Amino acid sequence: MCNIYRHGDLVIKSIKIDKSKLKFIGKKTSFVLAEGETTGHKHLLEAETGTSFNVYQNEQGQYILEMENAGEITHEEHDTIKLLPDMYVVGSEREFNYFSESTQRVID
Repeated sequence: MCNIYRHGDLVIKSIKIDKSKLKFIGKKTSFVLAEGETTGHKHLLEAETGTSFNVYQNEQGQYILEMENAGEITHEEHDTIKLLPDMYVVGSEREFNYFSESTQRVID
């Protein structure tokens, strides 16, 4: 079963990955996954009280989250969502522009 979460312009998907190919960013209790381009609002991941999670980065610059316990993602304009324990890749929501016939990143 694949867990997929959408939070504003972010897509967070569970993945199976070899951690030895990732750059270790650190063990965190909170981490900003993305920041709004115009408002400065943040998608903030926080671990359950007394726990932490590991943050990695892949070759494409995407964040990889290793959640041993549940966590919550908050944002000033979106509902809070709970991430279950798993490994996740954080990506950007994409949209198709029919006028230019191109795909572009959604801007939050």
